[in-house]
Amino acid sequence: MQVSAIYNVADESNGLQIAAVGNRDCYGNPILQTAFIFNVANEVQLLQCPALYNRCIVNHGLQLGLINISDSCRGGQIGFINVSEVNSGFAAGFFTVVKNGYRSIEFSYNDLNNIVFCFKSGLPKFYNIINTGISPDRSDLRLFIGYGLGTSTSMGKKWMLNCDLTCSHVFEHNSFVKDLKVSKIAIGTAEMPPREGENKSRMVSTMEITLSKKA
Repeated sequence: MQVSAIYNVADESNGLQIAAVGNRDCYGNPILQTAFIFNVANEVQLLQCPALYNRCIVNHGLQLGLINISDSCRGGQIGFINVSEVNSGFAAGFFTVVKNGYRSIEFSYNDLNNIVFCFKSGLPKFYNIINTGISPDRSDLRLFIGYGLGTSTSMGKKWMLNCDLTCSHVFEHNSFVKDLKVSKIAIGTAEMPPREGENKSRMVSTMEITLSKKA
């Protein structure tokens, strides 16, 4: 057990680390790390909290902080930003990125905000949604930006059922928005260089919306 008013560091800790500023464990498996600024460990057995920054290689328990990062998360992450390469547990926060997780980019059209762009990121059972849109066919150009949460359920090998909840702020009757107009909308394809380890170039779909200020 290590208790300090400022900072704890250990080559191999298998117990508790408690400090005001930060804790660092190089090769051990601490049960608990708690500090206000940062916690860094090889493997966490129970808890890292409530720091601004939590980092570990393998998380068996819970990371609770503003920013949580782990290579392998087998427990959970709760924070403003959660990042992991592999997550077999759960993650909840404002924005979550999982390398082997769920990511989706969507374009849609509706009668309220004609062109809608949506980005989803997280885990299939719980992901974050950031969306934005524009209504170019209105006399008063309207923009919006929104945020939401969602979950998806597998309906077989090729189908998924998504349930999303979003809220948006509409920029309407705004001096900045009123001075803009849509001068061009273009949809097409573009050639991209090959990925690392590949020889062939690839084609991707593109969508370009050009806004200009009214004279």
